[in-house]
Amino acid sequence: MCLSAADLRDIFRTGQRNYTVETAWSKWQDMCDRWGKDYLSIKRLRDNPDYKAYLTYLNYAPEIQGMIYTTNWIERLNRDFRRVTRMRTAMPNEESVLTLMGSVAMDHKAFDRAPQQSPFPRPTALHN
Repeated sequence: MCLSAADLRDIFRTGQRNYTVETAWSKWQDMCDRWGKDYLSIKRLRDNPDYKAYLTYLNYAPEIQGMIYTTNWIERLNRDFRRVTRMRTAMPNEESVLTLMGSVAMDHKAFDRAPQQSPFPRPTALHN
């Protein structure tokens, strides 16, 4: 028997306004109880308050929870930083390194996500 991704997806879901930190923490504890029967290390995680910190993304608007929850775009940006710095073995000064990293970050396509519909009305004075 193996811990399933479905169990974790059920706990760490995003985009639902009625899904709270308390609900997620309850699901976390239920999962630890269920899997703790077979795995003592999971049982020990049940009441550890440090793991509740992983659920703080639920305190934000559902429209941005997915952006807070995932780090894939950060990992991709770091990989691009490493790739670019490996290609250039020598840089004249720190400013040139910062300029290069800024260029890589500004050219990155991970930020080109389609915006989701905001629950807040747009100010009309700025768009007339």
